[in-house]
Amino acid sequence: MRQENLYDRYWELLGWLEYEDKPSEAIWHPLFYRYPWGLRFELGDPALDDDEAYFRVAEERAQRIWDAAFAAEDEVLLIFDGTPDKDLKAELKHLRMQRVRAKWLPHSPEDEWDGDYFYRYLYAGPASEFSFSALLERAFSWKYGIYLYNRTKKLLFHPYDDRGADLLGPDAEVLRPFYESLHDFLLNWDREEMARKFRPTRPVFLRILTTTTDPERIRVVRDKLDRKLRGAQVLRESCQPYWKLDGWGELSLTIESARPLDDIRSRLAGKWESDTASSEFLLPDVGFLWVSE
Repeated sequence: MRQENLYDRYWELLGWLEYEDKPSEAIWHPLFYRYPWGLRFELGDPALDDDEAYFRVAEERAQRIWDAAFAAEDEVLLIFDGTPDKDLKAELKHLRMQRVRAKWLPHSPEDEWDGDYFYRYLYAGPASEFSFSALLERAFSWKYGIYLYNRTKKLLFHPYDDRGADLLGPDAEVLRPFYESLHDFLLNWDREEMARKFRPTRPVFLRILTTTTDPERIRVVRDKLDRKLRGAQVLRESCQPYWKLDGWGELSLTIESARPLDDIRSRLAGKWESDTASSEFLLPDVGFLWVSE
């Protein structure tokens, strides 16, 4: 039986690490600002003048995040940028390892790639077999990029240096427990943005008039809605013929979402409460659409 390629796990991560509504092709920095669902934590306290106290607080906070997000039995993929030093190789020698060639990324996806490569090391195993303190020491050195992918919980933890760390997930509900339990560590600068993303959910009602009642075509519309509104839970759903237009259907949905109505509207369509079907709608087979709380 073929052993799983660790690079497959890396691409699995990129599959939900969505960038601009599409699977990401790389890990873009800064993670919190590039991807839709993330938390940004402050590790080192800038008010501390004493270096020893500063790093002690940073280590304690990072450890608290690790302990909250990673259980001993969770399946973890370590993504280590650069060549591990001798001591770290000894710490990780009992884990599965694979070396891959990766691009040096430009500062943003809009910039041109300069053609350079580096080696990225992938290590896999249960969380209990990782020495988090050893990894944190390398992250705080500012020499390495370290990412810890919790494959069990679908979380990506990135302590970028002694100043802070990002924790990413595929949707709000995966991250909400950490937003609440680690609230004191959130970076003050971005608290308002995180509060907007993680406000309590409430029911939202969608009424979509479709140009078909064919179940297969309706399923296509539903699949696209799911991708556009990631993290929204469907509470109720029904589809019936629309009485005014022959062959049309009326798809009614009640979803549980934390997104503002304007955000939901902007994700779904370009025109609203229109009296004519429009080619500008982003979802195929959709005629009219209403959204309300």
